[in-house]
Amino acid sequence: TVALGSILLILLVNLRGARSAGALQIVTVLIKLLPLILVLALVAGRFGAGQRLEPLAPVPLGLTSVISAAALILFSLTGFEGAAMTANVTRDATSTVPRATIWGTGFTAIIYLLATVAALLLLSSASAASLLYRIPHGLTVRWYECR
Repeated sequence: TVALGSILLILLVNLRGARSAGALQIVTVLIKLLPLILVLALVAGRFGAGQRLEPLAPVPLGLTSVISAAALILFSLTGFEGAAMTANVTRDATSTVPRATIWGTGFTAIIYLLATVAALLLLSSASAASLLYRIPHGLTVRWYECR
């Protein structure tokens, strides 16, 4: 019933037009950014209070590590190609859409990098390694270790 309700809600938003779909997209982006910003705020709070942060453990660099990191990076960048779909309802689309795509991709990369480093500074290396899910899923796991 939740799935059907979600589909119906998205259908109604799409039927209202591009503006409504854009507003919903802004809300979902903010929901996705909130936990990432929360982790950054936790690190800033601990750092500002003079509390100890976990040291970053050195990790051997190898092909497996690079492939794993690349998969995580690609996860955070999924959907950027959808910006081209808005071109028909965007003013000055030939310059606005590419510029928004580049700035959005850069902003996303910076936010994910900062949130990843922040999460690693909050958790011990052993705890971070044992998480089943990576960022953003790992942000909701084991908050009690951040104290």
